Amino acid sequence: YEIVAEKLPEDVDSRVALAEIYLELRAVDRAMAAADAVLALAPQNAPALGVRASIDLLLDDPETAVRRARAALEADPNSSLARLVLVAERLRADAPREALALLDQAPEAQTQVDRLGLGLVRIQVLERLDDREAVGENLRRLVQLDPENEGLRLALARWHMQGDPADAEAAEAELRAIAEMKPEDPAPRLRVVDFLRETQGEAAAHAELERLAAEASDPLYERALAVAEAQAGDRAAAVARMEAAAAREEGTEVGDAARLLLARLLEGPEAETRRAALIEEVLVRDPSNAEALAMRADAAIRDDRPDDAVTDLRAALDQEPRSPVLLELLAVAHERAGDDALAAERRALAVQASDAAPGPTLRYAGQLIRDDKLGTAESILLDALGRAPRNRELLGALADVRLRRQDWAGAREVSAALQALGPEDPVADQLLAATLFGEGRLEESIGLLEEGWQARGEAMDLEALVRAYAASGDLERAEDFLAQALADNPDDRRAVGLLAEVRAARGDGEGAETVLREAIMKTPDDPRLYELLSAFLLSRGRTEEADAALDAG
Repeated sequence: YEIVAEKLPEDVDSRVALAEIYLELRAVDRAMAAADAVLALAPQNAPALGVRASIDLLLDDPETAVRRARAALEADPNSSLARLVLVAERLRADAPREALALLDQAPEAQTQVDRLGLGLVRIQVLERLDDREAVGENLRRLVQLDPENEGLRLALARWHMQGDPADAEAAEAELRAIAEMKPEDPAPRLRVVDFLRETQGEAAAHAELERLAAEASDPLYERALAVAEAQAGDRAAAVARMEAAAAREEGTEVGDAARLLLARLLEGPEAETRRAALIEEVLVRDPSNAEALAMRADAAIRDDRPDDAVTDLRAALDQEPRSPVLLELLAVAHERAGDDALAAERRALAVQASDAAPGPTLRYAGQLIRDDKLGTAESILLDALGRAPRNRELLGALADVRLRRQDWAGAREVSAALQALGPEDPVADQLLAATLFGEGRLEESIGLLEEGWQARGEAMDLEALVRAYAASGDLERAEDFLAQALADNPDDRRAVGLLAEVRAARGDGEGAETVLREAIMKTPDDPRLYELLSAFLLSRGRTEEADAALDAG
């Protein structure tokens, strides 16, 4: 289309197609230029007006977007793009009923693409209106319109499971239909297995895997069955299954895969030796096997041989250069070798390779926080939250960064986001309390933490409340609170250690020591209590007694 537009600058159709392609690719500047070129030749061209209206909305200019979209519909009432712009603008304005009315006014769509597009948007509007039955009816209609569309069938399966009560049978039917559409792809069949495990239990999932392993030619099902057996507690059956598969498929990729799974399944005193032998057998046959190289590298890291691990992992990455798992393992190896800078580079690549998935992002953010690079940590966490806005771990990490940066307003935003996910989430209250603490509003912070402790007990942060008491200068209140906490739960090691600290801070060293020794008498097998006593004695200059406490533990 670019060549045609260049050779024939007055060819409207090629320029319209080009504008639509650029818009789909989110190449906004190019889409705008192509659409403007069309409108210079044909000011009432509906497709070009629709493209320009979409860009106006993307650029946060809803008034111009609406004006252009209406002009496009006047020129062509069938312009689906222009109608979708008007619907999107109404949804932005929190007017879903008006958005639904715009969709109801649309003429019958002329193409399959337009029918699907308008149908999907209608479902989004109905979800905003909380009209569950209409959502299901429209999903079924779209599945009839495009029965081979996996995404639509998955959405319908989810809809069935969100009912009250859930319709697991109907959801299973949709999942099995997807599996039948792709007979050579094991992923949809394994999705059915996972679904059966969630809805009917391990026995149903096991039976399905046995059926697949017997009927299908893909050895993946037999390996999945072995994993299921191990997870269900029958590791011996899983090991026997993989030993048989490895012997049966000697000298093949299938046999290599069986050997590596067998290596992962092994337990007991001889496991490490046999595991290493199995990995070496695979690498003799296939020196570039990425999984075997990664397993050998993992063993080298555990044996404190990071240089050997780095060598193997670089070879594995030659085969799978965008594997987040390999990149993270290489980062760990670099850390063990003392090269934090290289570790950070690998974790940054893992974030890119995973498209900012939560796991790699959290690991990279953790290193950045340790290195006091809080601005970069916040940036990557926000990027990941743009893709997974309801991920609690990402929100928790962002809260940590903002508290460290003393960004109290930002921390409040995260607290509100966590609260929206579930009003009973203790982390949201603890974060708000930490924000109030940072702002110097100690009594409000204490009040919030006390309410949380009364409502949720051990789920709340005991240390945060004690720290707030201490900051307000009320150590007596802190001691009373901890004494009550121990009365409620005498085995709470956190409360034992904190009570000893508070008594020591009040000048009652003897009382602090008594708390620790009484706790040891009640729970003599807890090594952490001996560590607390040793640390206390060491702080008092009683080195020999501190060593004796450690030895006793």
